[in-house]
Amino acid sequence: RKGVIVGNDQDGDDSVVTAH
Repeated sequence: RKGVIVGNDQDGDDSVVTAH
């Protein structure tokens, strides 16, 4: 993924994650 992810990401942590 790319950009800012808000909510559940890969690890299931509910936070703002910057992934590429």
